[in-house]
Amino acid sequence: MAYLIWKLRNERRIRDEDSQEHNNITDETTKRWVNVINKRLTIDQHLTNDKRFGKRAIKSKLVKDTWSNCLNNEEGLPNDWHIAG
Repeated sequence: MAYLIWKLRNERRIRDEDSQEHNNITDETTKRWVNVINKRLTIDQHLTNDKRFGKRAIKSKLVKDTWSNCLNNEEGLPNDWHIAG
């Protein structure tokens, strides 16, 4: 996530748009942010795989607790949304 912010800043600097006003959030920026968040969630879900990671797997409860109240339409998700399928 910090990497995306750094990339956006650099892109703005290269385009010479480094004004003091930073509240110009475009649809593209929003889409890129959502993409980064979704990738992180997917990684966390996959890291719960006991068969693949054994003792190093993270607890599915940790993923659920971390991401609860952060997801769109969470009440419509299956009960095991926090575990990779």
